[in-house]
Amino acid sequence: MLVLLVLIASCSKPFPEADSLRLLVFARAQDWNKYIFITTATHDGNFAAGFATAIAGADDFCAQQKSSSAPWLPGFSAEYRALLTDGATRRASLTADVGDGQTGWVLAPNTTYYRPDGMVLFTTNAVALYNMNTGLRNPFTSDASAAARWWTGLDLGWETLLTCSSWTSSVANGTRGQGGTTTNASLSAASNGGGTPIRLLCVRQ
Repeated sequence: MLVLLVLIASCSKPFPEADSLRLLVFARAQDWNKYIFITTATHDGNFAAGFATAIAGADDFCAQQKSSSAPWLPGFSAEYRALLTDGATRRASLTADVGDGQTGWVLAPNTTYYRPDGMVLFTTNAVALYNMNTGLRNPFTSDASAAARWWTGLDLGWETLLTCSSWTSSVANGTRGQGGTTTNASLSAASNGGGTPIRLLCVRQ
């Protein structure tokens, strides 16, 4: 794609070097962007089978989905990890909005994250969170249907809430987010029983 764009620019003007350079710089800048995509496939609340931890299983699910449903996004498949907390292996905050006690967290400080279509979702603060009450700049998806739901395990201030028994159970409840909104419901809308297959949000590292 990049080569084609540069060739088109080269054929359009007798001295196209400046345009070609701008195209190259733009393409390279997008290569480094941090993207979040929604998995196409769904999964129940048990990610533990065959893995040392359930979080490792969720990350593997994201890597597989990157390869199968979003291969065009920049980065290797293993760079994409689940925006999911179990309160131990992966934790965003012990105290609401503070970012204390983080472990294995998938967001980086002072970083802008994008949807696959290039729209900005949010920019994190110094503790790798954003204010859920202020909300997203754009929703993860405009789809507000029951199909647009994903496991998170998060409470409204980034603490861990319900996690389907640390994502090892297809019976216990887990907190999930909802599409079609920029409010805190995008990450903590309600809960589902672990037997309900829904999606994940996958974050580029």
